[in-house]
Amino acid sequence: MRNFSAVFVVFVIAAVLCVSSTSFGADTSTGNLFVIFSAEHYVGLEVRMNADPYSNMYGAFGVNGLVVGLRISSKETRGLYINPKIHFNYEPKAAIGLMVGWKTTVTNLHNSEFFVEAGVKNISEKPDAGVNFGFALKF
Repeated sequence: MRNFSAVFVVFVIAAVLCVSSTSFGADTSTGNLFVIFSAEHYVGLEVRMNADPYSNMYGAFGVNGLVVGLRISSKETRGLYINPKIHFNYEPKAAIGLMVGWKTTVTNLHNSEFFVEAGVKNISEKPDAGVNFGFALKF
């Protein structure tokens, strides 16, 4: 349980720094805060730090656990992305996964996103297929 507490504290500190740096007009870091409604989290919060307009690092804290990952995309893929991630299920062990997803931006809802992902979860122990879909409401 100590590992989860340490990860949670790091996630909260990163979220506060990311959101505060974008709120005060810092040019070096662009980040966003999302409320996530998905099959993986049910409901949760996600903080994203954008590497470029198409790729981002993220940390999500939801009902089912904490997820940290990277979405890698480009202009040519038109919403398709690769998503390597680590999932902490409120237990000391972590599950590593690799998902491929698609997202689209809903401009009428303040650039919120609808997304669908599929791939492999728990690669390190017993690989299992996984599907995730949901909506990310931007704040």
